[in-house]
Amino acid sequence: MDGLVGTVPPFGPVAVGDDGGLWLVKPHDGFSDEHEAVHEWKRTACSHPGMCLADEAVTNWGGLRAFVQALDGAGWEHFPAVASLLPLDDGADVPVEVVGRILGELDFFVLQARLADEIWLVDADTGDERHRFIGVYDGIIGYGPHPYGVDHDGFFVLDPATEPPETVFRARRFEQRMLPDGRLELSDGQQIVQLDMRPIGEFEGPIPGRFGVETRAGDPARYDYLVGPLRRLCEASLNSGNPISLY
Repeated sequence: MDGLVGTVPPFGPVAVGDDGGLWLVKPHDGFSDEHEAVHEWKRTACSHPGMCLADEAVTNWGGLRAFVQALDGAGWEHFPAVASLLPLDDGADVPVEVVGRILGELDFFVLQARLADEIWLVDADTGDERHRFIGVYDGIIGYGPHPYGVDHDGFFVLDPATEPPETVFRARRFEQRMLPDGRLELSDGQQIVQLDMRPIGEFEGPIPGRFGVETRAGDPARYDYLVGPLRRLCEASLNSGNPISLY
């Protein structure tokens, strides 16, 4: 122990389990006041909340699948340790002996990997990237009465009432505007559709009036949202000698 625990557990004995956590040795047969007391003690007895040196929210499923797509484009042969970590399942543990290799592969991803080009829906006026194409989602980025998305052929809107869903609008550059009756109008100069759907980009900052679909070079900086937290977890694991627990 590192001497960071200020009090003794209310019940014992306690021991380090296979997952690296500290647990009451007594078998857990349903609800137990003793186990509950030890659990509460673990939350506050150490200078690190919950006895965790680092606690990071790594990403959501969309962010993870975008990262996996980037690794696939760069070549899985460069990332065997990271591959063993995926898909970040709840309850999984990453042994310390694997953590150092993961850090090395993250460095390779950031500094040396050749990422594939990416397809983006962008704000045509500012160039800001709004949504990337993710293959496992078939490019779908929004749902509702009319699912919509982006793929190699541009932006598209579907009619889910048909089987298979019919494409009711497709364009590489287009404008949107809300009509007084609450419908959304989409136009690209040649076609105009009016659909029962909310504005595209409604929840990601200022709503653009014009969009474009562009192919842009892959950039590892786009994955800082995942690489940063994962790197911090790995560094904490190496510094403490404890595994990474995913939950």
